[in-house]
Amino acid sequence: MHANQENAVRGAPTAQLELAPATLNEFGDVVCPHCRVNIITPAGYKLVCGVAACLRCRQSFEVSEAIAEEAETIYRTRVLRRQANVKAN
Repeated sequence: MHANQENAVRGAPTAQLELAPATLNEFGDVVCPHCRVNIITPAGYKLVCGVAACLRCRQSFEVSEAIAEEAETIYRTRVLRRQANVKAN
């Protein structure tokens, strides 16, 4: 059993890590708060809140609910613009 699990079982407080918050670029992709690499969300996938790890530096960071919602808004706006451009042509 992991030490934090043992503490939880005994009722002792568990250590809480302060994770750096993720940010977004102008396209709605996650930007690592540690090394600033852009982590592109694949087409058809949705960004969700939670803890993630950078693919480059391997550091953990937090994706807040607000950031996940903002990413979805940016994605939807881009899709609507693309659809409007196709109809106009």
